[in-house]
Formats: sequence, C-alpha cells, structure tokens
Amino acid sequence: MHGKCAFVRPKAEFESQRSRQLNLELQQYYEPDQWRLYALKLSKQEERMNEMSEQQQLSVDALNIQRKDMQERGANKLKRLSQQFNELIHRNHRLQSATLDLEQEVKRCKIDNNLEAS
Repeated sequence: MHGKCAFVRPKAEFESQRSRQLNLELQQYYEPDQWRLYALKLSKQEERMNEMSEQQQLSVDALNIQRKDMQERGANKLKRLSQQFNELIHRNHRLQSATLDLEQEVKRCKIDNNLEAS
C-alpha cells in the first residue's frame, strides 16, 4: 500500500503541473484577444459617452443662449420702463411745483381783490 501511495502522489503532481501548463498555454493563446476585445469594447463605450456628453453640452449651450436672450430682452424692457418711470417722476415734480405756484398766485389774487374791495 505504501508503494501505491508513492506512485499516486507523483502522478497527481504531474497531472496538476500538466493542467497548469495547459491553462497557461490557453491563456497565452486566448487572453491577448480577450484584452483586445475588452479594450475595443471600452473604446466604443468611451466614444458613445463622448457623443452623449457633446449632445448634452449642445443642449446646455442652446438653453443658455435662450436664457441669455430672455435676460437681454428683459434688461432692455426694464431699462425702458425705468426711463419712463424717471420721466413720470420728473413730470410729477414739475406739476407739483406748478400747482404750488398757481395756489400761491390764487392766494395773492384773493388778497389783492380783498384789498381793492375794501
């Protein structure tokens, strides 16, 4: 029995070594293609991601152009309304001043009429 065991162990080790050698040979034969395929897959995925990124950037740029246009139109309208507001305030001050002048003129006329009537 001892002799049989001595023969089985080297045979098992030989089979194990042969299996490892076969695996290495298969790896050397197939693995470079697998890496190339994986690299190609990654490259295509990168291209798709870049295209998606470019499309997203174009979309963002278009939205920013729209917003800028709206802001510029809003700024022009705000500027025009601000000018109108300032003109109306100036006109209101002139009217108030003219009204005060007329009220004082009316008072003077009344005083002058009362003096002449007396």
